[in-house]
Amino acid sequence: MRQCQGTVVASAIFGNYDIMQQPENISEFSKDTVCFFMFLDEETEAAIKNTTAVDNMKKIGLWRVVVVHDLPYSDARRNGKIPKLLLHRLFPNARYSLWIDGKLKLVKDPYQLLERFLWRKNVSFAISRHYRRFDVFEEAEANKAGGKYDNASIDNQIEFYKREGLTHYSSAKLPIHLP
Repeated sequence: MRQCQGTVVASAIFGNYDIMQQPENISEFSKDTVCFFMFLDEETEAAIKNTTAVDNMKKIGLWRVVVVHDLPYSDARRNGKIPKLLLHRLFPNARYSLWIDGKLKLVKDPYQLLERFLWRKNVSFAISRHYRRFDVFEEAEANKAGGKYDNASIDNQIEFYKREGLTHYSSAKLPIHLP
């Protein structure tokens, strides 16, 4: 992972929840220069081995597979946050990183995404909008209603945000650009 010096595209599937999606419309240049990494837990690896061959380079299609052992949480969602939030540590020499959620498929070339969302606007960070919510507090309630995490854990996190001064979303908080 230290050898990845330009752009990394990463994803993770833990708990065997999702199906590994191969990136599409990837240029030959990107295939040669972009590092594609898929993090899996042992459960997901076992399921994938039943249907897909991992080559001698530990690759499935474009994805270089990294099996993570001794995960700290029993909840696959929480474990999935680790590589997502620590890409800068896992790939210390990469200049750009793109995170693709495990249930999604990359359908554009990584350099097209970088050009459109970073280079064209001369910014250093971009994040996709949630398809339904902008407000962290609404997202917390939705996660509680969906049973995604322990409610007490969510409540503790929200209380921390409130102590740190986070307030509900409003249009006064722009520059979030709405369609």
